[in-house]
Amino acid sequence: MSMIKRLLEECLDKGICPEDYDNLAQKTVCSICINQPEIAAFISENTTCNHCSYCRSESEQTTAIQLLKIADYIREAIEDEYSQPVEILYYEDGEYFGPQITTSDILDEEAVSIENDDLRYDIISAIGHDLWCPKEGLGETPHEALSFGWQAFCELVKHECRYVFLNYTDDSHYISASEIPPHQFLDELGKVINHHNIYTNLVKGKKVFRIRPLKDGDAFEPCAAELGPPPVKFCNQANRMSPSGIPMFYGAEAQDTCVAEVSIERGNKAIIGEFEITEDIVLLDLTNLPPVPTIFQEDRLTRHGLHFLRDFEKDFTKPINNSPEIEYVPTQIVAEYVRQILHSPRNQKISGIIYSSSKNRKPAYVLFINQNHVADPGKVTKDTKMILTTAYAIEA
Repeated sequence: MSMIKRLLEECLDKGICPEDYDNLAQKTVCSICINQPEIAAFISENTTCNHCSYCRSESEQTTAIQLLKIADYIREAIEDEYSQPVEILYYEDGEYFGPQITTSDILDEEAVSIENDDLRYDIISAIGHDLWCPKEGLGETPHEALSFGWQAFCELVKHECRYVFLNYTDDSHYISASEIPPHQFLDELGKVINHHNIYTNLVKGKKVFRIRPLKDGDAFEPCAAELGPPPVKFCNQANRMSPSGIPMFYGAEAQDTCVAEVSIERGNKAIIGEFEITEDIVLLDLTNLPPVPTIFQEDRLTRHGLHFLRDFEKDFTKPINNSPEIEYVPTQIVAEYVRQILHSPRNQKISGIIYSSSKNRKPAYVLFINQNHVADPGKVTKDTKMILTTAYAIEA
């Protein structure tokens, strides 16, 4: 095959106008001209010259690369997230039907800052294809499938089928293979959690605070039994992670979060208990999620999974003001799944969840322990998981 024919085929494949190819092939760009960390790093790591065609920098310190090489790098990243409409969307009467986005808009979405207008124009020209669409076309992206799956799961267990939803297989209203039916959602959630390994180890000796508001006439000796989880016979109130009848240990990393969570009125008193963990435990941690990466950083599954987890965390911890016995059902089921079924990638049992308090967004804990697992100093048993080390009164 002749060089000219190969050149024409390359231009056709990339969507580059052959007349522009020679001009673009002669240009170089430096790492300073594109203000995006991964692209700048790619230029620095693959530098081939020390002259930039755009800022005219030329010195031993200048790291530059052929424009077409950086356009290939950007195009490959775009192709990990998008496809060309001709490959996915229905075409009729001169137009494609479905969501579409231009190369320029993608660069803006991914925070690729290019101040030089000539450089921006040349990069878009060198990338070639200027119109893109999601790989799923009219279907859901992985992030959307997880989000819609969570919404459908919440609606089902709150208002239609609560206790046998795992056997609820009426999928007649699902029209896309990418949609996640409610009975499959927990397994998909577990896969995303483990893919991102969002766990935190609480080491032996870690202190966790718990609060008990005082009511008029309350008289008790501050001890682990009084300040820990309630006995089953008194566990008659539904909470965010636990239904009535299933005690759990709700605590926080700091005293002020405890106070905020129980909303003590000014002038009222409470007892703060400081508990110490007696062994290393693994918790699902929803408070330290990394930011959603760009298309230049991680693979598509990682990006969409993190996007969903960040949305999920906000919904999981949002304030609930009305009908908590209904609105808490989805989070209670998720907590039970984490407690009874989910294991870490290292096959470790999960002992609780760290989440952001809906009151002050600081870390709060729910630990899957009951009253038998807390003890006072000197009364530790083989079942003890937390020891009450200090207790003191506060006034709001």
